[in-house]
Amino acid sequence: MKRIAQLRKERGWSQQRLATEAGLHVQTVSEAERGYRGDPAPQTLEAIAGAFGVTVDELAKPQPEAVTG
Repeated sequence: MKRIAQLRKERGWSQQRLATEAGLHVQTVSEAERGYRGDPAPQTLEAIAGAFGVTVDELAKPQPEAVTG
């Protein structure tokens, strides 16, 4: 999910930092960001949302694409 990577980068966190904050393995964070195997498990989304201090709904909210000129 692109939103996970976006929030992580906004905070200046590495994937390892997010994994530590969420209590997850770094590979799980990487797979969640890339959408590997579809959408992340609900427990994974809850852990990541908790680490960011946002709701799961906010985490899953579609983001507008950047417009380049």
